Amino acid sequence: MTITTQCDDRRSMVRMISEHLSTPATYLRTPTYAFQIGELLVNRDGSITGEPEALNQLLPFLRDNGFASEGVELETPQEEEDTMDKQPAMVSRSNDRYCMDISFEITDWTISQLTNLMRMLCSKQYIIRKMLRTDDLHIARDFVEELSKTPPESPADFEARVTQAAENGLLQGMNLTASAFTLATPYSEAEPQNWTFYSDLIDRILKQAKGATRVRLAIDEPENEKYAARAFLLRLGYGGADQKAARSFFLDHLQGYAAFRDDAGMQAHKEKLAAKRQAARQADLKAEGGDTHD
Repeated sequence: MTITTQCDDRRSMVRMISEHLSTPATYLRTPTYAFQIGELLVNRDGSITGEPEALNQLLPFLRDNGFASEGVELETPQEEEDTMDKQPAMVSRSNDRYCMDISFEITDWTISQLTNLMRMLCSKQYIIRKMLRTDDLHIARDFVEELSKTPPESPADFEARVTQAAENGLLQGMNLTASAFTLATPYSEAEPQNWTFYSDLIDRILKQAKGATRVRLAIDEPENEKYAARAFLLRLGYGGADQKAARSFFLDHLQGYAAFRDDAGMQAHKEKLAAKRQAARQADLKAEGGDTHD
C-alpha cells in the first residue's frame, strides 16, 4: 500500500520519520532513488510504500508534521501490464537434482542493455543464488569486464561470446542469446508453484537492467544476507503488502536481519528503544507525582 505525501524536502521528511521510528534510513540509489526505513520505502516522488498496519501507524505523525492532509488514504498499487514475454519452463537435471529453465524473450535489446544485464547478474549472483536456494548461477567477473571494455559489435556477436564463455567454464546456470534470456531455477515436485516466484523475479531483473543507464559492477557477498537481499528486492519493486508472500519466500531462509546492516546496528536500535521507553516511564511517574528514580 502507498501514502501520497506533500513535502518540498524529501530528505528532511526521511530524517524525521527515521527519528520518529528510531530506525535508520538507507538510500537505495539508482534506479529507484528511494529511502528504506525498516519496512517502509520512501519513493522518489515522496510517496511512502509499506504494509497497511505500518502506514496507518505512521499517518498521524505525517499529518501532525504537515506531510499528509487529513483526508489522505492508502492507495493500492495497480498491477503492471507490460510484463515481458515468458516462454514455457523446461525441467532438466543438474548435479543430481531437477532444475527448471525459465526463459524470457528479449528480441529488442541493445548491446548496452544486454551488458547491463550481465553486469547486474554478475554483481548480484551470490544473493540471487541464496534467494533461489541454488548453486547453479556462476558468472566470472573477468568475462563481464571484458564485455564492457570491448563491447560486442552486434547481438549475434554478444550471443557468440556468451556461448564461448559457457564453453570455457566462465558462465553457468544461465544462457543469453540475441532473442532470449534463460535462467536455471530449482524444481520441486512437492512445490511446483515456486516457479511463479522465480519467474516474477527474473522479469523484474530484466526490466531494471533494460531501463538502467549503467549498472555498476561490484561483486556483493554480504555477511548479512537478509539485509542485502531485502534491499535488492525493494529496488526491484517488492515493497508493499501485495509482495509480502514473495518477500517471505526469498528472505525467510537467509541469515541476518532484514532491517539492520549488522549486529551493531541492531544493538544500537535496541538501546535507543530502551532509552525511549525509560524516558516515557520517567515522564509518566513525574506526571503522577511519584518517584522518578528506580
